[in-house]
Amino acid sequence: MSRARALYFRDRFCNANSRTDPPRPILIDVSRQKYTGPDGIRFCTFNRVLALEPEIIRDIARLSFATGHIPEHCRQTQGTLIPKKAQGKYRVVHVATPMAAYLEIIALNRLEYALETNKLKDPNQYGFTRNRGRHDLVANIITGLARHRTEIKATYGDKATAQHNQTTVISHDVAGAFDNIGQAVIIKKLYKELYQDPIRHWLKAFILNRSIRVKINNLVSKDLGVHRGVPQGAALGPILRNYSIEDIRKLAKPSPTLQLLAYANDLTIVSHGNQKPWQTQRLLDQINHYIKSKGLMISTEKSELMHIIGPGRRPKDQDLPEYYIPGRGIRQEEHIKILGIPINKFMELRIEDESTNEKLAKTKRLLRFLKIHNIVASSNDWQLLSESLLKSVLVHNFIPLMATDNKARIWADKNLLYGIMYTLGLPR
Repeated sequence: MSRARALYFRDRFCNANSRTDPPRPILIDVSRQKYTGPDGIRFCTFNRVLALEPEIIRDIARLSFATGHIPEHCRQTQGTLIPKKAQGKYRVVHVATPMAAYLEIIALNRLEYALETNKLKDPNQYGFTRNRGRHDLVANIITGLARHRTEIKATYGDKATAQHNQTTVISHDVAGAFDNIGQAVIIKKLYKELYQDPIRHWLKAFILNRSIRVKINNLVSKDLGVHRGVPQGAALGPILRNYSIEDIRKLAKPSPTLQLLAYANDLTIVSHGNQKPWQTQRLLDQINHYIKSKGLMISTEKSELMHIIGPGRRPKDQDLPEYYIPGRGIRQEEHIKILGIPINKFMELRIEDESTNEKLAKTKRLLRFLKIHNIVASSNDWQLLSESLLKSVLVHNFIPLMATDNKARIWADKNLLYGIMYTLGLPR
């Protein structure tokens, strides 16, 4: 953009009280970011400049949003490879320039406001959503389960069978949800549903005009254009991903017996006992068709289901319904993890879970090491460590189940005591 044109837009837009103005206060804190951007500028350095010369940064932001134009300097990200659990697979996390991150925070606030105003947020989405999290999703399942069993008891009394009380939980994972979502899908949706909001023009430029260079150790690739997906690690990445599939909620009409819950790319279908199996299978088929229409696919390897058995005579295995996704039947398990929380078929915490006990043992060894070498002396510091380490593993990760599972509470109390005794070197 020429200097004359830049001055024109500054005078035309930068003094106007319009929807293109960055929100006040203008000092958006990016100082907690420890990264150095692909331009070589550290985030903490940018924040100091922002405090000293806020009007310069403000003018750049105003011009960017007024024109729907992303500055050339802000279009490049640096990709950092994060290993996944599967060997040889990596997640690419995008690190933007500080100025780009600043603009993204402004755009994020505006997009959130636009989606709330236009009622375009999925009420059953718990991931990357303000004031919600994975514990709320699990608590929703527990509440629905308790409500269903109460209604069955009121209806059938002592004649209620395990089939009446049975609940099926099906877990789906959308493969590569950030990397593979079609950009055209998001842009078309933005222009259709936010046709009165100018933020759609800026978001279109953000989605389409990006490049990435990948850094591995001291090796850096050449710049490559990004033509699919939204950037994972960017402030706008999660909300754009959620928005791109928010209308999946329309597949499952509000029902006390059949729910479709989402946490980012994890989908959880909950079907209670008096729900006919063919209706649940139809929902699974609709979900698969919908996901394909977005350029995505369900991970068949990660799909699994568990039948939660209620009070009454236990059904035989052949009486339990089976469900399918294209290419295979969904694997039935005696226990599954719902968003990292190990649960058995009685809707109790699976205290034998290997990863939980391994994490607990590792935490106890760390605390014992700190004690032996007198690295921590203050009693307040020890209390803080106990809260942040031991209680995090034993209690905080499993809070929804702690409210209903007495065995889990006893297990947590006992292991918290043993953990403290081990740290102090006391015999059990």
